[in-house]
Amino acid sequence: MTGPRPTPAPAATAPALAIPEALAGLLAQYRPPVGTADEIFDARGAIRPVWADFLHHLSALDDEGLAARFARADRYLLDQGVF
Repeated sequence: MTGPRPTPAPAATAPALAIPEALAGLLAQYRPPVGTADEIFDARGAIRPVWADFLHHLSALDDEGLAARFARADRYLLDQGVF
């Protein structure tokens, strides 16, 4: 008779990526809506690769540049009848 099977070691996962300081301020108030998938962060808390360049670009903008981009996006959505 053999003894109990050894418990396998957990699968290795990559460590969560550190969020750069510039992005930390941008994402400080970010919360996905309750009951929805988090599109920006994966289960480990790392920024999903598809969002990394976009978020780094946004974090490089000053307040005026960021406000101008959001105003342009709002205008586009309004013109398209989204809201």
